[in-house]
Amino acid sequence: MSHQVSLYRRFAERELAGREHRILFDALDWLAKHQPDSPLGVSWGDARTGNMIFDDFECRAVVDWEAASIAPCEADIGWWIMFDRQSFEQMGIPRLEGIPSLEEQVAYYQACRGRPIAGDIHYWEIFAVARFCTIFIHLADRQAEAGMIPADLNMAVDNFVTQQLAEMIGGQAESLRSR
Repeated sequence: MSHQVSLYRRFAERELAGREHRILFDALDWLAKHQPDSPLGVSWGDARTGNMIFDDFECRAVVDWEAASIAPCEADIGWWIMFDRQSFEQMGIPRLEGIPSLEEQVAYYQACRGRPIAGDIHYWEIFAVARFCTIFIHLADRQAEAGMIPADLNMAVDNFVTQQLAEMIGGQAESLRSR
């Protein structure tokens, strides 16, 4: 796991090009200190409903594998839970009837894996949000370069993903405005 955290740290440093992003680096530091012992496997990398093809309410295929990697498989449940939280809790939308609770999703994942999650789900959620926060730097900078968003908004650092990460690690999201 330390390789994955280091990979995202180097990517963030390169993309930020000297800009500060305290919340992201605090999260990466926390991840490096608390990494659970988890076996490596194939991680899908973009585990979410939008990358699944259904027929008669049954998943027939999973797509969008460009983020696949050799990593702990728990990275995928963290990514899945991150998007679930963004779709409901962060949007203030009630969970739709029939969609399992987060606890039920984790229990199902563990049953399918045949073992408990290494560490706890909180670690894997923070990893997912830190990973998305890192990716968002590149996305926001490209949008600013294309004139789609004003560059002075600093969307690479001040965005909803960083806000989510700040809440998860207990950081002060308000401090983003000064960056």
